[in-house]
Amino acid sequence: MDGGVAILIVRGNIGDTGLHLWREALERRYGSASLRREHGQQSWQWIRGRQMLRLTTRREGSGRMVSVTLVDGPLLDGLGAPEEDRR
Repeated sequence: MDGGVAILIVRGNIGDTGLHLWREALERRYGSASLRREHGQQSWQWIRGRQMLRLTTRREGSGRMVSVTLVDGPLLDGLGAPEEDRR
């Protein structure tokens, strides 16, 4: 992200095998993460300092939609409200 993107979301229908491969790759790199289930979704989350990476999946029709969300907390915090909204 290198300080240029506060939130980045990549999503697609990659199927069960793709989900398994993505999750394994993330766990190899960042360590294990607990599975969280709510509202028909499953997610795994990794936090390093004030940056967060979340892998989320849910069934859509006959497929599986998977998204990876990256959040840079310090950059997001620094955005603030536009000047005219601060008055």
